[in-house]
Amino acid sequence: MFDLMSTEASQPLDDITVNTGSPENVRPGESGWTPAVPTDDTLTSPELTINLPPMDDGSYPNVAQITVDDLNGKTGSVTVRVTDSDGEEQILVDNEPLPEGGVIDVTPAISATTITVTLESPSEDVQEENYAITVDVKACEEYPGKLRMVTRYHAIQRFYN
Repeated sequence: MFDLMSTEASQPLDDITVNTGSPENVRPGESGWTPAVPTDDTLTSPELTINLPPMDDGSYPNVAQITVDDLNGKTGSVTVRVTDSDGEEQILVDNEPLPEGGVIDVTPAISATTITVTLESPSEDVQEENYAITVDVKACEEYPGKLRMVTRYHAIQRFYN
């Protein structure tokens, strides 16, 4: 798998949008996206959208894993949605607590154009503070209809000979 969020070159910051705050530090290893926890049910939940640019051949990356890392333990529940290259939205996590380690495996992988993470509610002990999350996206090298992986046949053959 390859990491789509590791650098500006692989995922431009201009293609990451939020409805509150700044997405500047959302990449893994950074301080995180830190929107305020809504203090009122009428306020909009913080939402981050990653618009995945097409690859050189015009296809979109096959997203295989999304990690939402809750850096300060303030995130209670999230919704994670992926829009595929046909424009259909698939909900991976629907207003639920993050899975262990924040890792969401996408099986089978989805040729994705956008990923949206909505911070639905804080953990129960949080009042008037900020969330702090980073998001990582990993894609596999297998794409619908064709394989782009370098074959390991020769390496395996050498191992057994």
